[in-house]
Amino acid sequence: MNKLIAAIHAAAASFNTAMEDKAIAHAFDQVANLVGLAEHERSLLFGETRDPSRAILALETITAALEFLRTPEATVAWLREQIADAPFHWRSPLALFASDGKMGVEMALFYLRTRLSEASPFHSQHRN
Repeated sequence: MNKLIAAIHAAAASFNTAMEDKAIAHAFDQVANLVGLAEHERSLLFGETRDPSRAILALETITAALEFLRTPEATVAWLREQIADAPFHWRSPLALFASDGKMGVEMALFYLRTRLSEASPFHSQHRN
């Protein structure tokens, strides 16, 4: 009986994970459509294996870019733009994602969060 219950729990967990992965992929596709990413650019962000954890990081990165840049057009332009600053070193964020994978997405997200923090009214009021 315990083996049967364990098998049912394992099947349920597998089903839930598959449903969550599908929901993440759907959310990623919606956001990618919003900003106007081409199919090959989606692959660079999401990764060839369509790893859900990388997709979540990509979603966070696009959301941070939208928050910082304010428009989908500016966001997609930023993703394609060559940036001199580290960690990009004259690569576009998309090129960083392609070459450094999940770590590249994390670095770009950190870069954006730093810029958002610096641009916040709280940061400018308390800068001494």
